[in-house]
Amino acid sequence: MVREKGLTEEIARLLDENENLFEGGHDAFIAVLPGFLNSPFTLAQAGALQYVVWEPNHDWGKTAEFQARRAALVMSTAPGILERGGAHLHQLLALALGSIKTDASREMLWRMVEAGAAAEQSKIALTWIGDARDLPRLAGSMDVSLPYSLHHAYGDAALPWLKKAARETNQPVLRQACARELVIAGEPEGFYYLSQAMDEMPSFGREAVQFVRDRFPELRDANEGKVLDFVKTRAVTAR
Repeated sequence: MVREKGLTEEIARLLDENENLFEGGHDAFIAVLPGFLNSPFTLAQAGALQYVVWEPNHDWGKTAEFQARRAALVMSTAPGILERGGAHLHQLLALALGSIKTDASREMLWRMVEAGAAAEQSKIALTWIGDARDLPRLAGSMDVSLPYSLHHAYGDAALPWLKKAARETNQPVLRQACARELVIAGEPEGFYYLSQAMDEMPSFGREAVQFVRDRFPELRDANEGKVLDFVKTRAVTAR
């Protein structure tokens, strides 16, 4: 039926969990994916991309053979999807490209960023690849979605960039996102920028207090005033 009627995200989800429903299993299903990815129908393309995104979650999807097949499949169809696809297809394409750790997939993701096609997701997908060459460029286009992803992907190498963004941004939301990662990393400047973000966004205060309680067991049951004193004391030290 899938071969004749086509693919959707719902069918892809069903087959991902029950591959025996497709004659020949996942190997046979992957063999027919090019037709769906090149389909003129958005539903079929979305279903195929969704399956490609899920494929690495399986043990067989982690093998070198399937990784190579997935990379070739996605890269061969990515330019057409970027050119003619809509927002949802671009989002799925970014997810798929992020699972392919090659220079070609990096270049395609940067093309998407420059084109404004799922730009936020494309930048996050670049952090999944984790190539050090991308860190300065990603930091140069910092938005609120990136501090966690940069710290998670690049570790201590991301900290100078997070400090720079927290210091120079005029967006309190971005400052607090950077501050969180700096506090988690044990950087004193994190408390300074956290305190600054709380002053800039009073509505953020309660969330920040809970964040500090969760990070420091000795403050787990502390009242708000004690937590704020803790933050401000360290903020002064960091200045």
